[in-house]
Amino acid sequence: MDYGRSKGESIKVDSRKLNNSESRIPEAISLESIDEILFQNAYMNAILDSLDIGICLVNKNKEIIFVNKEQLKIHNITSESVLGKQVSDIFPGTGHIDVLETGLCITKDEIKFVTTGATVRPKYTPIVDCDDNLIGSLALVKAIEDYREVSIEVKSIKNIYERFSLIFNSLQEVIVAVDIMRNVVYANSSYLKISSDDIKRILNKKLSFEGLEPIITSTLDNAKTIKNNSLLLQNMHLDVISFPIIVDEVVVGCICIIRDVTEVEALTARLERTAHLAEYFKKQIYSQKTLPTAFESIIGNSDCMKEQLTIAAKAAVTSCRVMIRGSNGAGKELIARAIHASSTRSTGPFIAINCAALPDALLESELFGYDEGAFTGAKKGGKPGKFELANGGTLFLDEIGDMSVYMQAKLLRILQNMENERIGGTKVQKLDVRVISATNADIERMIVEGQFREDLYYRMNVVMVTVPDLKERKGDIPLLANHFLKKYARADGEPIKISKDALDLLEMYDWPGNVRELENVIERSIVFAENGVIEPFHLPSNLWLSEFEDEKQSVVIIGKTKPLEDIVMECEKQAIKRAIYEADNNKSKAMEALKLSRRAFYYKVNKYGIL
Repeated sequence: MDYGRSKGESIKVDSRKLNNSESRIPEAISLESIDEILFQNAYMNAILDSLDIGICLVNKNKEIIFVNKEQLKIHNITSESVLGKQVSDIFPGTGHIDVLETGLCITKDEIKFVTTGATVRPKYTPIVDCDDNLIGSLALVKAIEDYREVSIEVKSIKNIYERFSLIFNSLQEVIVAVDIMRNVVYANSSYLKISSDDIKRILNKKLSFEGLEPIITSTLDNAKTIKNNSLLLQNMHLDVISFPIIVDEVVVGCICIIRDVTEVEALTARLERTAHLAEYFKKQIYSQKTLPTAFESIIGNSDCMKEQLTIAAKAAVTSCRVMIRGSNGAGKELIARAIHASSTRSTGPFIAINCAALPDALLESELFGYDEGAFTGAKKGGKPGKFELANGGTLFLDEIGDMSVYMQAKLLRILQNMENERIGGTKVQKLDVRVISATNADIERMIVEGQFREDLYYRMNVVMVTVPDLKERKGDIPLLANHFLKKYARADGEPIKISKDALDLLEMYDWPGNVRELENVIERSIVFAENGVIEPFHLPSNLWLSEFEDEKQSVVIIGKTKPLEDIVMECEKQAIKRAIYEADNNKSKAMEALKLSRRAFYYKVNKYGIL
């Protein structure tokens, strides 16, 4: 992206313009003079801070001497942490070093700083004095976001051109400032280029820029920032934002910043293409990356499943807490066990407890344990809780969303201090336990409704793994079906297969019970499978007869007039379907209801392709 200067062009500091009030003109500008330019006028700094472009200035000693607010925001840093520091320490890999060594402009299409995590598109420009001596480097960092609303308060705008032209003229954005009488008091080089004017001809004259007058009038009259205004000039779509200049609560002028939206749209399109590429490469990584051995027992090749397994595998090698989200039967505990088995705690215990299965009193004693005599019926010698039993290993809290607010407070306390005190006891035991939780509840909604503690949520949800429903990864159904066929193979060793028609029906079903329901269906079908092959009629009737729901109320649907033989055949076909459905897939009962022999029944079933 062009930032308003030609390639290889440096910024030359003219000492006569920087200090025209003195009769003596220094031959070369010093580093102290640059500092004076940047800091002696706080109001001018406010103008720099209003721009949506990051600015960083480095002296020839490679020390950072100025950063504006946008630069601080982009990198999420403070000025105190960077000013006076070596630029390579704050921004390793920066182009400032190359500029100071070569004296050439450098534009980087994209650079990511590992120290701050920010990805930016910077341009680095050398700064030279009147004798072409290199005295510093200026970075302009482009941020892709909307302009921020800013109210700029200044005492004087008469010296903007002299003090800040070296920076403003390097910007691609058009900047023009007017006083309360709409007279131009400042215009940068981009404005002069787009308006084809000369600064001497427009300075202190009425602004004559087509379309700007209404925007400026509204800003001055209302003393409010005006943004999202569009102008069309020379086949360019321009976006305008204007700020009031306020001194002692009185509007004294207005600053307009104009940007070519065409460039932004092109950049947006490029970012969208990059996002698509990133998504593509992410899928490639998920499809090729080998997961730890412990995760091999989790069946699934779909992208959404592999993505979540990759997240779980990365979390496994750390000690951070993990929250597993997903519907019932999706396989949350399988993932929890895989995380434990892949962690450094794999030799320690894995203790699981269902928080929804016990009332508060029992759950409290189960989690934290109790000492002898703590309550009536307490076991002699006391009993250790799940936290104690899981010491050195992993504690899996299933259905955490069903835990009462009282128990949530107890759990939060132990997670904060990692210390356990048994019910009725006096000794405090330090714990070394990794906690993995799971829930199928909408925790965020529960937090809003006051049913789940927000502080506990953030304690437990360091890394979130979301197990997709089976209906979201139907491509995994054949793999899962074959896995369960092997798991529940008959004792006599006879291999069991599943027909293509039966598999098609499995893939058409929505599976509200998820993988657990599929496992039950396969186990049941193996019992009824004939000749070692699971056919559609071996599956539960709610799977293979669901497409005939509309035919339950009527045995015969004739439709248009047709030959009597065809009507009879259609009647037989629908009657057989209905009989099988009403018999709950029991073929013997269906034969009996239809008064057909076994041979005749299967002849007609095959004839009409019902099964």
